[in-house]
Amino acid sequence: MGVAASVAGLLAGCASAPVRPPVDPPYAAVLSSAARQVSAAWGVTARESRVFEPVPHLPALMDAPPGLQETVRADWVGPPTPLVRALAHRAGWAFRELGTPPPNESVVTVRGRHPLLVFLEQIGSQITNGRVIVNARTRVVALDWEGP
Repeated sequence: MGVAASVAGLLAGCASAPVRPPVDPPYAAVLSSAARQVSAAWGVTARESRVFEPVPHLPALMDAPPGLQETVRADWVGPPTPLVRALAHRAGWAFRELGTPPPNESVVTVRGRHPLLVFLEQIGSQITNGRVIVNARTRVVALDWEGP
């Protein structure tokens, strides 16, 4: 009987406590619902923004400075600084960055085949914490993070 009790005691030590499935915290449902609403809102915003894309050949482009009338193809989603720099250099213009980009620098999206000036206008309309400046006299394209 002593051996049986010892074996039973040893086997009981090997048993593990039952594992309970994880329970979602009470706020998980609220966060999940909010995430779905934000996702739906971004989808609506993306669909509506397509309606307001600029026309590729605007009459104002006839007065565009030399170099900025060149039509190029672009497919970019990301921060504006590298794209504006590349577009300025493609036009043969200098690029300047005024101020320090904020830590939450805007993400811009440009796609298609348009004159350089149209892409710069599209980028400028998407930046929420800065602006794109084109100076025809000095042939400089600048990203101004210091404000108006």
